Amino acid sequence: MANFAFLSLGRLHLVQNGTVSEITSQFGDRIRERALEMERRNAWKTQGTGARFMGMWAARAPGESAGDMQISITALAPGGETGEVLYTLETTEICGLLHLKSIGAEENRLWHSNQTRIRELARHPTEPRIACSVWEPDGTANIGVMTAEGSRLREVTEGDSLDLAPRWVPGKGDVLVYQSAGLGRNRQGHPVTYGPFETHELSLSSGALDTVVSNARFDFLAPQRDLEGGLYFIRRPHRDPFRRPWWKSLLDFVLIPFRFLAAIFQFFNFFTMRYTGKPLADGGSAAKGADLKRMMIFGNLIEAERTMRAAPQEEAPDLVPKDWELVHRPASGGEQVIARGVLSYDLLSDGVVLYSNGSAVFKTAPGGSPERVLKHNFIERIIAWS
Repeated sequence: MANFAFLSLGRLHLVQNGTVSEITSQFGDRIRERALEMERRNAWKTQGTGARFMGMWAARAPGESAGDMQISITALAPGGETGEVLYTLETTEICGLLHLKSIGAEENRLWHSNQTRIRELARHPTEPRIACSVWEPDGTANIGVMTAEGSRLREVTEGDSLDLAPRWVPGKGDVLVYQSAGLGRNRQGHPVTYGPFETHELSLSSGALDTVVSNARFDFLAPQRDLEGGLYFIRRPHRDPFRRPWWKSLLDFVLIPFRFLAAIFQFFNFFTMRYTGKPLADGGSAAKGADLKRMMIFGNLIEAERTMRAAPQEEAPDLVPKDWELVHRPASGGEQVIARGVLSYDLLSDGVVLYSNGSAVFKTAPGGSPERVLKHNFIERIIAWS
């Protein structure tokens, strides 16, 4: 039975000998507890007569508290020893890198920052180094490398691009493979689109950079080298992520009167909150915490739910299109499509491939038949976990 870990709705799950364990971050709990304590100490400033006296209203949405804070685990990777796992945790204000030695052990915080965001981790298989993607405020992302203890983070790529999903190349101690796409900006300098993702290979010692796979019609995602020098990746047709279909523009035009009325309501709701401390209407518990970041997350989930509703007869439907293909290119040449409708994958040391379609996890060997090993809703990312 393969041991692996996966993320679902920002929560970490470890699968060991067929048993699924959800991991709760103590670091995340402490962040929420501190926010709740600050909220209690300052409640008189933001509620009721105190808020009217101070000329303030609650910074959060009506009825929302610090207990509704969105805390998500955004990346994970195997640790340096058997049974260890690394993961990043994010809130709107902070990002942290955590290390867990085993199920039930207390996690160790290696690194945190309220300015820098790191994601997509890769622990070196033999050396005490971690690779990651470093997200910048200007919309770019670079490949970063730090020590296994979380110190001396340095960026090893640069440019107006998205450099993501680094992986160490087996047998080549300082070589990384990753996906990269150039950014397109408008006259104001804001990112408005990105080009096709290519596969790049970078030697940290020499600085040599090679483009391994590139095609203007496709994105090549999450590249990994196997022990024999072959290359795995997810291939999907490249589509402009910011191009809006014509029917969405028409829908925006039709909804203008309703959005105008909603704006008027929000104006009077703000006025009422400021001078009475109470909203015009209580959105109820379902509306709590619906800030912009959560709405974006909810939007992604709605798309997944639509996919599942569109295929009610399927027990574990693909949450991405069939043209998201997991491809293997052996070092000897040629190409093989391992599976279709693949959202995430990882390689085991014995050559077995683990992959997920978002609703289940499967394992297979090149040329073999897939076997389902787990069913779970909204699987975002999987890693082989020894």
